This record gives sequence, structure tokens and C-alpha cells, in this order.
Amino acid sequence: MKIDWNQMESVVLLIRAGRIAVELLEKEIVPLAISVPQLSIVISLYEWGEMTASRLCEITMRDKANISSLLKKLETAGLVQMKKNTSDARSSFLSLTAKGKNTAELGLKAEAKVSKQLQKMSNKHPFPKEFLVEMIQKNSHS
Repeated sequence: MKIDWNQMESVVLLIRAGRIAVELLEKEIVPLAISVPQLSIVISLYEWGEMTASRLCEITMRDKANISSLLKKLETAGLVQMKKNTSDARSSFLSLTAKGKNTAELGLKAEAKVSKQLQKMSNKHPFPKEFLVEMIQKNSHS
């Protein structure tokens, strides 16, 4: 049975398109030996610099339990380091190691490659980057 994609609601199409984008990115980052969610953390730290886990939750739109689990794996892999906040003992600052910075740079190249692939997939319609940015900005809590 053939699927009539035109009958699907926008949200379903967006979710399915997102899954395809993640699959494409996963293939590109195999050599980095990290997951897409881990890559989003590494790139966030690379682009915005040292920050607390709370700020990282806001930027990546992930909950604290999820961030904590991902950070443990990244710290074990030698990509992220934590240091105590001297002005607030309840929090720590997160930053990238040299290995983490290198991974972020390679990850950004992989993201750019996948973005180009996605843009090429559409020969009739412009890639909706502006729409996606606007949607995230309007619905983000940060």
C-alpha cells in the first residue's frame, strides 16, 4: 500500500523529516563514536563556551536527567570536563577538552554536509531553515 504523504498533518511530516535528518547525521558521525544527542551537547559547548548544566538544558531543550546521563558519557569519553563553581557550590561549569573541541569541529562539518544534502533533496521548494528557526525562537523557553 502506497502512503499518501499529502494527507499527513504537518506535525507528523516534521517528525518524520526530523528522523530522516537524524539518520543522515548518524551516518556522518560514526567515526566520532558519539550519538546525535551527545553531539548536540558538544557543539553547544563549543559555540557558547563554558556553562552550567542548567544553561545547557535550556540551549539543547533537554531535561536535567537526560543531560546528566549524556554528560557522564561525554566526560568518560574525555570530551567534556566539569569544574566546581566557586561562587555557588551547588553547580559546576562544563567545558570541552581539547579532544571535545576537535570532535565539535568535526561534528559541525558533518552537520554542514547533511544540511547541504537536505537542501539538494528539494528541487521545487526552498529549504525551510528560516521557518524552523522562527518556530524554535517563538517556542523556546530560553
